[in-house]
Amino acid sequence: MAEEIRELNHNRAYSEWHWQGEVAAKINVPSTQILCAQRWEPAGGDLLKVTDLLVNLAFTHPSAILDERNML
Repeated sequence: MAEEIRELNHNRAYSEWHWQGEVAAKINVPSTQILCAQRWEPAGGDLLKVTDLLVNLAFTHPSAILDERNML
């Protein structure tokens, strides 16, 4: 799909705007914003079960970070 979109946008002199394309971003997630990690393994058929659960004790709830009213 990405190759087809690239070809649509390549050398389009008749259009100032590209209506289709790709967006790439590197996202940095601090470790304090990850609540937990889970390991899932097959439990027969289409079922899965949690075999390991790691809880981050340094987790910071997003409401403390994303309160726009207090940031202004």
